[in-house]
Amino acid sequence: MRFKSSRTIITLPKDGGIVIYNFLTRATVFGSLDTLYWLSCLENWTNTETLELNHSHIDATTIAAELNTLAELGVVLQEYSDAARREEEYINSWEWGLA
Repeated sequence: MRFKSSRTIITLPKDGGIVIYNFLTRATVFGSLDTLYWLSCLENWTNTETLELNHSHIDATTIAAELNTLAELGVVLQEYSDAARREEEYINSWEWGLA
């Protein structure tokens, strides 16, 4: 299974953690600095086996739980999910550039 950070989020520091706003879903969540770390690890599609190898000091079930939580919050996408498809459609149809 592969995951990646959503490309429709912005993060802002707040109270020792981060506020994450997904402008596609219009959802806001509060995360820890650990959340920011996992988002940075998932810049591109990454399989769970690679994450487990690169984080051998963390139990595989803990990594899986973290990824599933982040996916449920909408800040990480699971490959082939409805959320990933919606984001891809949005990214491809949006007119990027200066206003």
